[in-house]
Amino acid sequence: MHICPKCGSKSSAEIMYGYPDFKNKKLEKDIQEGKVALGGCVVFDEEEQATRRCNDCGNKFDYVVIRSGGV
Repeated sequence: MHICPKCGSKSSAEIMYGYPDFKNKKLEKDIQEGKVALGGCVVFDEEEQATRRCNDCGNKFDYVVIRSGGV
């Protein structure tokens, strides 16, 4: 369970990065139910990206550093 550090809510969505498949009915349902939030198409290498968004206050949290592993 993920708890928002700003408001204490237990309701949060996983943030999905990249270009979403808008024809995917499961993804559409998960977005509508607050299970998934769209984070944008561009992900910057070596920068922190949030993995969760609070469904109550909109706060983004649980940051990780994205590394492509490229040369």
